[in-house]
Amino acid sequence: MEILKKEILSNQVENTPQKAVSNRDEQIREDKLGSYVLKEKIGEGGQGSVYKGRHQLEAKAKQQGGDVAIKILHISNQNAFLRLQREASTGLELQHPNIARVFDFVKEGDRGGVVMEFVDGKTLLEYQQQFNRPFGWNEIEGLIKDVKEMKQ
Repeated sequence: MEILKKEILSNQVENTPQKAVSNRDEQIREDKLGSYVLKEKIGEGGQGSVYKGRHQLEAKAKQQGGDVAIKILHISNQNAFLRLQREASTGLELQHPNIARVFDFVKEGDRGGVVMEFVDGKTLLEYQQQFNRPFGWNEIEGLIKDVKEMKQ
């Protein structure tokens, strides 16, 4: 794992212009990131999207538990890529039952993504809507304590 972390942090982000691609090449590029096939978008935020994906090599996919979650940035500046690399590196160090494992950082052209364990379940919003009310302080305090324990 330490080798992968060093590799992620040493991978320099290049600001090279992208060559023109045909519609067919563009379609292929949008459905893949590195060795990962992007199966479906499962979430989106202000700076990026999260996809359910799978490694092309079945042995690697099995090693990662099958499908993975891949967080891909919408923005393509060097600072954003460096933050994403640091996020992947930090994620490699964290091991806790309540944290999705980070497997890899993938960079292809002007896109980069963090590959992590896919956890099938409810989002925090869905969990909150299940109770049809905002979280109370005791519930929030419990979540904060759980996060604190993860970092120790």
